[in-house]
Amino acid sequence: MKNAALIVGVLVLGLAICWAAGLVEFSYPNVVPNEPLLHSQKVRSLVGTNMVLESGEIIALSPRYASERSSEEISLDISNQVSRGGFEVDVEPKRGGERVEIYVRWLRKFRDSAPPFTISVIPETVGRKYRKAVAFGTYLGTNSQPSGAADGSQPFSSVTNGTSGAAGSRR
Repeated sequence: MKNAALIVGVLVLGLAICWAAGLVEFSYPNVVPNEPLLHSQKVRSLVGTNMVLESGEIIALSPRYASERSSEEISLDISNQVSRGGFEVDVEPKRGGERVEIYVRWLRKFRDSAPPFTISVIPETVGRKYRKAVAFGTYLGTNSQPSGAADGSQPFSSVTNGTSGAAGSRR
């Protein structure tokens, strides 16, 4: 009996040391479907650095971080992220009123690096998707065009051509 208790104690101590060293983990992700956007709005089009929402609101976009890239490259990056998010965004006002933050739906990537051993004891419930902030914006006004295409075609478009007159940054 004493030997069994000693073996169990050594095993528990060994697992605790391995856990502290990051070699073993006791939880596992329980992935569930979810909708991370709080108040999603459809994007009608992206023209240069301007986003036109289905409601007709026009938002001038600016990157979240300063960059040496051109406005065309930044517009293309934001356009790609909105496209991957299914052309739906959350527009969340920032303090101060005039600026907004734009969020998209983003697939969660699991386990860039994981411990060599996982002992599945504790489930960690996580959503399959999360909200990712992609840009800041400023309301420019509204567009009075109808929100859907009359012929039933896909109402979304992305114009990232640098020759467009609206491709310049408006701040």
